[in-house]
Amino acid sequence: MTKTKVEAVKAARVWCLAALLAFAGLAHADLVGPVVAIQDGDTIDVLVNRQPVRVRLAQIDAPEKRQAFGTRSRQALAELVFRQSVRVAETGRDRYGRVIGKGLTRLAWSQT
Repeated sequence: MTKTKVEAVKAARVWCLAALLAFAGLAHADLVGPVVAIQDGDTIDVLVNRQPVRVRLAQIDAPEKRQAFGTRSRQALAELVFRQSVRVAETGRDRYGRVIGKGLTRLAWSQT
């Protein structure tokens, strides 16, 4: 292989690695913002860039609104995070297009 071909292959590998790392960083990110709505005991809306983002909290199995204790489950989550600034680690999306969030953390500062 000639020297220019070897350099071209190396440059292509570097470019592919850089592109892979860039897209990997975009795939999952932290969402930061105030909680503007509680859908049920495991689903919230977080305001990010003036747009509500529906987040299904991972590893929580809460009753739906119309199931037994569904209203109480929603109220309990609201007491914890409604109108609070939070950080949620995005781990993907579910079949309904909601963000799957892991590691919900209330932040000490407020976005008022």
